[in-house]
Amino acid sequence: MIMKKVILALIVFSFVLTAGELKKAPDFKLKDMKGKTVELKDAFEKGPVLIDFWASWCTPCKEEMPIFNKLYNKYEEKGLSMFLITIDKGGAIQKAKNFVKSKGFEFTVLFDKGKKVFKKFGGKSTVPVTFILNKNGEIVFKHDGKGTEKMFEDAIIKAFGDSLATEIIEEEKSEENSK
Repeated sequence: MIMKKVILALIVFSFVLTAGELKKAPDFKLKDMKGKTVELKDAFEKGPVLIDFWASWCTPCKEEMPIFNKLYNKYEEKGLSMFLITIDKGGAIQKAKNFVKSKGFEFTVLFDKGKKVFKKFGGKSTVPVTFILNKNGEIVFKHDGKGTEKMFEDAIIKAFGDSLATEIIEEEKSEENSK
């Protein structure tokens, strides 16, 4: 328990140290599974945003999705938005839709058929690539390749900053006191 608090404090401290060096994420507009246009800048009204670029043919991408769904369910009420952006095109788009529907994932899936947004974020050819942005639209985390739940959760907490770290510590104290 104390170790978790120390880790949270270090995450928050590292956020404060790097705050002046952060790069702004490029805005974008993409269609979701229902054909509705989603704009990145609108998500910042709620809080941080996780963006993951993936493809239906990418096994590591699909292996990460249950992790993202779990984290989305855990932090969505606190303000996290999550966009999993497929770079599939042609017939693979339907394959991507079918995969997501079959798993019942709750995060938002967007379609970047021409890889324009992927390229704006510096994408070359490899997926998955994950970005976590704070509520100011600054990139606080980037990871190429398959990541772990702990890695992504630590970065999400960092993106929330002091407020979420304090809330988590208070929840832990409450749980300890109720035992």
